[in-house]
Amino acid sequence: MGPRRVAVPQANSTARMPGQDAESSRHAASPSERAANREDENSQLTDLVMNLEEKISSLETEITVLNSELEECRQVVQEMASAFGGGGIADMRREMEPDVNPDRPTPTCGEQRSCCCS
Repeated sequence: MGPRRVAVPQANSTARMPGQDAESSRHAASPSERAANREDENSQLTDLVMNLEEKISSLETEITVLNSELEECRQVVQEMASAFGGGGIADMRREMEPDVNPDRPTPTCGEQRSCCCS
């Protein structure tokens, strides 16, 4: 199972919060117009909160899936390490280094890890 990407839109720094236009017109409006503006603003904010809650839930699910995949990868690495004599990854890495393993020839082309010369 491959990694999934969750699109999270970025906030525009010049974007206005819902209701900011209503805020400026609220002072000159009648009480009934102000009440309608507040209801509209509350509705917009409720929609925004619901949208954010959905995104949070989606991200929490994604984190759970990724943690599960990470644990599977860790188990595979541990099994591979056991198959190579029970040593850890650091032991396997040291065995591959040319200056630590005298049985492995040093590459003549200057490569430090692996190349056609090894």
